[in-house]
Amino acid sequence: MAGRLSDSLNRSSPLLPVIIITARPNQYPEAVRVGVDAFMEKPLNIPILVKAVKRLTNEDEYRHDNRITKRSFVAQLLGSAVS
Repeated sequence: MAGRLSDSLNRSSPLLPVIIITARPNQYPEAVRVGVDAFMEKPLNIPILVKAVKRLTNEDEYRHDNRITKRSFVAQLLGSAVS
């Protein structure tokens, strides 16, 4: 399913940052494979999520170019509310 979502988003808005939030454990490798920008498992840590959204929507040109053109650019694993 993540692959279809990623393909659909790339066709409609290739520059749009994508953050996956899931309650399903161990999905990070799949998120990296499909090229999302950030990944968080529930329970959410709202301050970390807000910080990631701000960072992705205000990124500099160099980071933006890397994010959308380099497959080696790995999805950021965001912390959860549980330590």
